[in-house]
Amino acid sequence: MFLSFEEIRGLATGWLSWQEDGEGLILSRFTKEQMSFYDNNPATPKASARQRHSASVILDFYTDSEYITLTADGSRLPEVGNYGKFDFLENGILVHHADCDETEDPEAPRRDAFPTTEMTVSLSPGENRVTVYLPWGTQTRIRSLELSEGASFRPYRHAKTLLAFGDSITHGSRAVCPSMTYISQLARLLDARVVNHGIGGERFRKEKLVPGTYPPCDLVTVALGTNDYGVWQDWDEFCLNMSEFLRIAAAEFAGTPVFIILPIWREEEMQPRAIGTLPRVRERIRQEAEKYPGLTVIDGLELVPHLPDFFADSPALHPNDLGFSQYAMNLYRIIRDKI
Repeated sequence: MFLSFEEIRGLATGWLSWQEDGEGLILSRFTKEQMSFYDNNPATPKASARQRHSASVILDFYTDSEYITLTADGSRLPEVGNYGKFDFLENGILVHHADCDETEDPEAPRRDAFPTTEMTVSLSPGENRVTVYLPWGTQTRIRSLELSEGASFRPYRHAKTLLAFGDSITHGSRAVCPSMTYISQLARLLDARVVNHGIGGERFRKEKLVPGTYPPCDLVTVALGTNDYGVWQDWDEFCLNMSEFLRIAAAEFAGTPVFIILPIWREEEMQPRAIGTLPRVRERIRQEAEKYPGLTVIDGLELVPHLPDFFADSPALHPNDLGFSQYAMNLYRIIRDKI
């Protein structure tokens, strides 16, 4: 029994817009208005492509089907790497991980797309909650979703909605399993639907926020600053963009808990860059955020252990799946009584 694209949309969360391109269904975590800044800015081609990735877009539903068969393909920037990976959870337990980029040739070049792939997972008898995480690092096209003939299905309703702004770490960069990014794990702890507005390489940009285009949400997280330290060339320009971003966010989400997460530890954070060290950037963000009663500052240094073993790259910058688990657990511990 094949579900219609309309039925699939009804079982999916984390998307704000969608399109059918004649070959399948594409669910986007941004609206067209939110994407316009990057799409109309020739200086941000990577961000324009990355915002189309399906990070934190999931299918989440109850069914008594004997199996689920998902057929999908995807595209991305070649420089991102091979991240066409899906996770299938049954009643909250990871039961299948599909790597659609897997190749037997270790010397094979990176592809611009992962091919059409059919993934089938057998389910336990009776009604089960099935959660499918789409890849964080590709634009994913769902070609079909099949259940047993006559099977029932109904969407899972989350208790909360989380809107997350951030850079590659919020995007999910370097996670092996899309269900193990810190934002995915935090969402499960909070029983929250996620709208993930993390984009790899992102910095504080006042144009990033588009007032009036966001869904009602129960909490907002903002995790930016490490790329400002890494690439921003002018301290005054950084301060202006950061302060304007926080001012707009405080006004747009007035009455909603907004958590400003200062940059987590990175191995080279004491190395002076054009705007100084990362601790200098952290302190300036803290000073600005504390001007607004509706913004709560969280010290990112308390979230991920300061050890390279918890990171996926060298020098340590992006947490690995273990580091993401620490991030999510510690962040949840800090915010759970504040929402």
